[in-house]
Amino acid sequence: MVILSSSLSSARPSDPRIPLNDDIEAKQYLVMSPTVQKIWDQQQKWSILASRKRNAMAKWRNINFYLIFASTCLQVIGSQLPGTLGNVCSEAWRVLLGAMPVINFFKLGSDELSGHVKCRQVAEMIKSEVYKYYATEDSEEALKKNVDKILNDDDRPLYGLLLEYDGMDMQDVETRPIPHPDGREVTEWYNECRLTDQIKFRERKMGKMRKNAR
Repeated sequence: MVILSSSLSSARPSDPRIPLNDDIEAKQYLVMSPTVQKIWDQQQKWSILASRKRNAMAKWRNINFYLIFASTCLQVIGSQLPGTLGNVCSEAWRVLLGAMPVINFFKLGSDELSGHVKCRQVAEMIKSEVYKYYATEDSEEALKKNVDKILNDDDRPLYGLLLEYDGMDMQDVETRPIPHPDGREVTEWYNECRLTDQIKFRERKMGKMRKNAR
């Protein structure tokens, strides 16, 4: 659970394993200041945009598959039917077949794939910076500076993606809070959130790939 208060007293955890110490930094208890909250909201927004782009590409791949199936059926039917009806089916399958390159260019091209990859990169990099902020002695100013570098990296220009990002409606979107340390040391918490979970995810993904390859 993320605590949205800048007051240390209101941020004290109920878990008895965490000692209460007035001198300890507020961020050890994941007190989220307005600055950090804004940056975390940015991370969530880029992650959601990446997921939407991935889902849109999956949708258009499915449409392409249905077009291939439909055009094949029409081609077979057109070759079997005489007269006008056969000619109509033959023309229809050609139209469907011609639509596929258009979809591939505009909806499944390199720009769409690159946009998805860039959005995911930005989301993961900002997430790393936020986790690193809580696991180290970095200041909020350093966090903000690092995130600004990510968003203004000349080697990864965002351009049109920023227009999509600014135009996103987040009212009905449920964002994910930062995982709470739950009594663990901050370093241990960071390793589990950012490293162990990623390793487990990759292991599960590789396991599925190996299973599908059999």
